[in-house]
Amino acid sequence: MKLLKMFFLIISLLTLSHSWGQDVNLDLAQAANDFNAIFSNRLEKIKEGSRPFIMLHDKKGPTVLMFHGLSDSPGSMKEVANIYFKHGYNVLTVLLRDHGLLSDYRRDIRDQITLQNWREDIDQYMKVALSLSDSNKISLIGFSLGGALILDTTHRYEGKINSLVFLAPLFKMNHEWAIPASKFLRHVLYSTSKGIKETAHFYPNITLNQTYQAYKLTKYIKKNITQEPTSELLAIPKLMFLTDADSTIENKYAYKVAELLQLDSNQIVTYTNDQQETTVLHRDLPMRFINASGAMNPHIDDLLKRLDNFLAAHDR
Repeated sequence: MKLLKMFFLIISLLTLSHSWGQDVNLDLAQAANDFNAIFSNRLEKIKEGSRPFIMLHDKKGPTVLMFHGLSDSPGSMKEVANIYFKHGYNVLTVLLRDHGLLSDYRRDIRDQITLQNWREDIDQYMKVALSLSDSNKISLIGFSLGGALILDTTHRYEGKINSLVFLAPLFKMNHEWAIPASKFLRHVLYSTSKGIKETAHFYPNITLNQTYQAYKLTKYIKKNITQEPTSELLAIPKLMFLTDADSTIENKYAYKVAELLQLDSNQIVTYTNDQQETTVLHRDLPMRFINASGAMNPHIDDLLKRLDNFLAAHDR
């Protein structure tokens, strides 16, 4: 009788284990489907090199959501995605609805997009990312505008964020005094050139409306987040990369934000432009090549190594 009971117990455990494995696989498949559903109805409008991507392991686990910059797309995040994936993270990328589009589909949406629309897009990706996490928390990494958006998202999803990595975060624009005028000029002037050629994942310009929405975001962050950061935000592990070659971002204020968020000096890495005699409009921190010149980014390997070490220090 005891042997018979033991036999049925083993069979039950094996069945439960098999069913649990099936449930996990079903969860992962559902998450992948949910991710693709976010942008599937406009897939034909998105440039191939700008499309969101997802990298999944065979189980739930640590998960990271990646945010691109203004006029940028997930195509710029592939290098850093590989580092996270190597550390066992499920990786998802955000594509804001006014980014990554083929030229025929850009004008109207970029001219009308709002900060609230960006948050709505992020909420869809957050839902999928959290479903892939085994801790109901995820990590965030953001480049330029994405750096501001991950801080905003952390504020909106308090208690759901494990770590933050900022890549040249857009906490304040250079020449900010002129930016509010874009609120009115956006009705008569569509965009301003960034002085670079278009790539498979990058726009060569920024619309005045997008500039104004980014300005609204930076003002919101200053008023509601960084002036009196919560103890939860202060406790989250953070890493910040800056470059003096990015002409759109005021690094002096980024250092101020880092101080307010209590980042130690070893959590802030600043790369300098050693080619002052030439025009380098953007250092494009997450990328191996610089959009402005097509040259190799001299800092990419150091950045990836530091990110690797940061994740190793905070792996669960």
